Amino acid sequence: MRYQPKTIAKAASWTVGILYSVCTLVVVYVPDLAIGVVRSWYHTIDAALIQTSPVTLAGFVTGLVSAMLMFWVVGYLFAGFANYFSHK
Repeated sequence: MRYQPKTIAKAASWTVGILYSVCTLVVVYVPDLAIGVVRSWYHTIDAALIQTSPVTLAGFVTGLVSAMLMFWVVGYLFAGFANYFSHK
């Protein structure tokens, strides 16, 4: 099976964009839940101590765009490597 790198890159980018947006909504509207999830993932870090500022539109857009760009690259590389290694 050959992967289409641009297709996988777009799918990865949009997936992370949606998840990032949902995460932001949770942080804004249910901050205690967000802190609880962070505590469950990072056992030794007290996330309440690093919760310092509200979410801004500029911060959201910057994070969304950078995460989507990074995962576009990740998806593209993943597809390329999967195609390469599937022929070995």
